[in-house]
Amino acid sequence: MASSEIPNLGDEIEDAVATLCRNSFFPDFVVQGPKYRKAGGLEKEAADILVVFKGTALAIQVKTRIMPPTTAEEWPGVEEQRFLKVIEKGLGQFRALVEAINSPEGGRWESSRGTPLDLREGLPPRLFLILVYALKLPDGSEPEFKVRCSKSCSADGPIPIHIFSLTEFGTLLRMADTFPDFVDYLQLRGDLQEQKLISKTADPIDVWALFAFGADRVRTALQGNTLIETDRLHSECLSEVEKLEEVEKPSYLVDWLINELFAGSGRTLPVSDNIRSNATEEPGSLAAYQRVVPFLSQLNRRQRARLAEEFFIRIGRSQDGRDSFGSVKFKEHEEAYLFLCSMEPKKEWHVSLANLGLGLAHIINVPRVVCIATGPQGPLEDGCAAMIIERTDSKPSDKIIAEARRWFGPPKEESNER
Repeated sequence: MASSEIPNLGDEIEDAVATLCRNSFFPDFVVQGPKYRKAGGLEKEAADILVVFKGTALAIQVKTRIMPPTTAEEWPGVEEQRFLKVIEKGLGQFRALVEAINSPEGGRWESSRGTPLDLREGLPPRLFLILVYALKLPDGSEPEFKVRCSKSCSADGPIPIHIFSLTEFGTLLRMADTFPDFVDYLQLRGDLQEQKLISKTADPIDVWALFAFGADRVRTALQGNTLIETDRLHSECLSEVEKLEEVEKPSYLVDWLINELFAGSGRTLPVSDNIRSNATEEPGSLAAYQRVVPFLSQLNRRQRARLAEEFFIRIGRSQDGRDSFGSVKFKEHEEAYLFLCSMEPKKEWHVSLANLGLGLAHIINVPRVVCIATGPQGPLEDGCAAMIIERTDSKPSDKIIAEARRWFGPPKEESNER
């Protein structure tokens, strides 16, 4: 195939990586191609993809190389050197992010859902640089042999760098498919590489299996400073992977809920002045959605499964025709989560959420409560509503406190660490 006939797959691969990020981390926190202007007025991209969430950022560069048909035996040599130059070029492009943040008009972008992503005050406390590469043949297919960088993780510098193939990145974002889970995976991978407790060529998917199922092995290695053998670990854990996927299925209700709340945002409900004084944003508004979504997105997959479990409990107990309330408080987060399955008309849900949320905040002494409501048929049939209630300095009425104690019982915290 002549060079003029070789397709340019770069944009297509970048779009695929951006879609993976939006699906796992939500479009609210992802910007594709964030732009900034250099001092001379030239417009550049700060990164191919930028993900920013609560003091942590992923800066992602995507590099694609179209290579001639090559066998595994032919790979070492010219083609491998060309590939390494592509990787080196991608790593050098991370400097643009720092330049963008320091530029007069850079450092602030907006996601496709209108969420502001602001880095004007400097690099976030936690920053991970990720390079995703795709090697393609001229017809768009992949070579028959697997290519991996000799060092796919560099954690000994000021900013950790992780290098993944497109296939590896896609697989990881299907397994560690929440922002906190993926960041925790990157942190563990970087720590183990830095301490030389795993091979520098360890398969990223095998390292995920270690992350998901090997907590005891990690602790033993850290105590004894011993190398962890990860080769084929994922294959050896396939039965555990299947069990984990089954356990986590209900958790995707939370992901669905986030997207459903966005789809319904802007349909502001008529509410009383009392509700407006307790809630941080107008219930049902886009601003209310943007206020709620970070507190749902901060939950890892296990925590989302626990929320879904409580949600289904409330729906089940409402089948006798009475309202059902419940709450969950995770030790890892300062907020509490309140669930209401209400027999009342939907326009009244916010009244109950506001009163019970305020009461719960006071009896368990938390700064805020993430309040979620649905009807007895569940969110698919009855829809859902959500709002944030902040704990105020003024104590709510004794009636509200008594009602909250009756429904929620004594305070307790749960931990969903791995």
